[in-house]
Amino acid sequence: VPMDTVENRNWKVDRLAEQWTDRPVLEGKVRITNDFPCINLMIPAFSKRACVALARILEPNGELLPIQAPIGEYFAYNLLTVADVMDYERAAVEFFRPELRSRALSIDRFEFHEDRLQGLTIFRIVQLPNSQFVTQEFVDAVKQYELNGFDFIKVWPFPEGVSWKAEDKERRRAMQKLKSRKR
Repeated sequence: VPMDTVENRNWKVDRLAEQWTDRPVLEGKVRITNDFPCINLMIPAFSKRACVALARILEPNGELLPIQAPIGEYFAYNLLTVADVMDYERAAVEFFRPELRSRALSIDRFEFHEDRLQGLTIFRIVQLPNSQFVTQEFVDAVKQYELNGFDFIKVWPFPEGVSWKAEDKERRRAMQKLKSRKR
C-alpha cells in the first residue's frame, strides 16, 4: 500500500485480480510442505491445500492470485479487509502524523476495541498498512487443518505492563531451546 494513501484513515486496498497474470517466484528456502511461505517475507502466500482449508476465511477478505512456483500450486493473497479497530486511549502508538492517528511508526502496546473485532478473522489495521492480523478463529482453523509454516505472534490482549515484544522474544527463545534439544 503506497504510504501517501494511508494519510486518510479511510484508505482501501486496490483489487488486483482483473489485471493479475501468473507471476513466477523463486523457490528460496520453501519446502513443499509449507502452506504459508510468503513472498519476500511480506506478501502472504498460501498453498492450494491451505486455500481449500481456509476458503471460508480467505475468500471474503481478499483475493487469491495464482503464482508460478516450482514446488507446487501457490497463491499470493491480496488482503482487502481494513479495520479501524485500534483503541488509541489505551494503546502505546507513535504516529507518523499524530494529529491524524493514521500511519504508525511503532506500536509498543496494541489495544483494540473488542466490539470492532467481531466478525473479523484476517485483516489489516489502518495504522500498519503492510501488516496482517488474524483472530483466534483463524489460528484455530490453521491448527484444525494441521497447516504448516505459520508463525503467529500474539500482540493482544496482555495485562498492563506486559510487552508483546518481550513475550514474543521469550517465545522465540523457548522455541530455539526446544529445537536445540531435538538435535
